Amino acid sequence: MNSGSNDLARFVKDYFYAGIRRDFEAMLPALYPGDVDKLKANLIWCSQAMARFGESTGFLAMFGPDTDVEDLRVLSPQAFLRKLFEGASRDIPPGEWQDIALTFRILNIHQVSEDYAEVEYSYEVPIDGTSRVCEKEVCLSRIGERWYVMLNPGLRTTLDSVRHQVEKFNEREKRDRTEEVSDPAGEDLEPFALWGYRDGDERVVLEPRFGGAGKFSSGLAPVKFFKKWGYINPEGAVVIPGRFARAMEFSEGLAAVAVHDDEFELRWGYIRTDGTMQIEPRFASAEPFTDGVAEVTLFNDEDEVPYLIDYHGQRVEEDDSPDEGDE
Repeated sequence: MNSGSNDLARFVKDYFYAGIRRDFEAMLPALYPGDVDKLKANLIWCSQAMARFGESTGFLAMFGPDTDVEDLRVLSPQAFLRKLFEGASRDIPPGEWQDIALTFRILNIHQVSEDYAEVEYSYEVPIDGTSRVCEKEVCLSRIGERWYVMLNPGLRTTLDSVRHQVEKFNEREKRDRTEEVSDPAGEDLEPFALWGYRDGDERVVLEPRFGGAGKFSSGLAPVKFFKKWGYINPEGAVVIPGRFARAMEFSEGLAAVAVHDDEFELRWGYIRTDGTMQIEPRFASAEPFTDGVAEVTLFNDEDEVPYLIDYHGQRVEEDDSPDEGDE
């Protein structure tokens, strides 16, 4: 390495050591001026914008459970940075930073220009008696004679993309023609991709802005906002925020919805029209209710066993009359 590369390597090494020691006060001066405030403002804006669709939790998860936007808003830059890096360093066991520091290696230094460089490095994290190699990249920018770490450019790019998508969604929503809806229940509206809704005369009523859409039933239609599915009414208003991995149309007052379990397997259950759960997610698949019963499959070892259930999720035989239940 030349002297310039050696200086960059030492700078990144010191920054990394401060991070695994959780010495956030030492990290803050190394960050590019204004980056923390900009990132905080972007995160808060995106979290608030996505809360309308029930998708704000993805932005807040990195700060730990039960964190909300107001918690972030009152944090100082130092406290915000602490919570951000505590979340990012959850895979580093407390008290083992010295062992991890010994595994730190500079893999590559790419000085793109006099004032910008990218440094790749690796380290090993002990897990259950073995170790996992983690490879990272940090981007550096120089002001005068001093180098600074650019705070997670990838995250900034993601937030900028989210901001653009939300603004585009809101812009299209303003062009809705809900005054032209002839059926208050919306059952004469048909979805179309991107996805929006048009009436029987093929006039656009809800501007295309959804990632997916189903037909209206019981005055509600399943739509994919960004990553999650929820439900809207014929005026395009969010009635059930997006919190499902999959969602079907309502039938007999219930709709099949899916969520991911701890192993990221889809588990299906049924919700009521107010969004509350009628039958908890536990099925491998689920079909709409017809004449009081629905066909589901339940994981049973390596087999998926199909059978019928009633409105309460109780198993019924095909020749049994279904019990009346609450919808």
